[in-house]
Amino acid sequence: LGAQIDFLVRSRGIRDVIGEGSESDPVLVTEANLAAVLAIGQAFTRGSDPPTIWTLARMLGVPAHVVQEGLLALEDRRIVRALNRRKDTFLLARDPEMVPLRDIFFATYPASHSVAGASAEALFARATLGRVHESLSGAIGDQSLAAVLKGIDRPTPAPSAPTPRVP
Repeated sequence: LGAQIDFLVRSRGIRDVIGEGSESDPVLVTEANLAAVLAIGQAFTRGSDPPTIWTLARMLGVPAHVVQEGLLALEDRRIVRALNRRKDTFLLARDPEMVPLRDIFFATYPASHSVAGASAEALFARATLGRVHESLSGAIGDQSLAAVLKGIDRPTPAPSAPTPRVP
């Protein structure tokens, strides 16, 4: 049994699952979630197979459980749906035009307040986080997933060479 456990701990796959050294940081989950949905959306628009959580984890450089946590939150909001019972591959559940980027972002971004006290400090902290939430919502605007995918699929122009200066 000890040798089996040692093998599992040393194998890359199990480190991807348990996320060696990582915790469920909501900002990390949100960032990975946005990137994962964009990759799933790109596969959808190109007509290719959707990436697995393992592929997404390698692509994003995060543990697979972080990717899966975000995608499960999106599944709860009917933005994606699991392709199988293992919940390791997800498809878009709706047309990308009908998926507001704001819904993807706030599926995992913490919007609830954890501090419940009535002290001046707690009230200040809640008000500050409320303003941050409003700011983020305003920054995202009304973009749809489709609009973002169109922007990503456009080739980026090569930077132009600097104009030589004549003395």
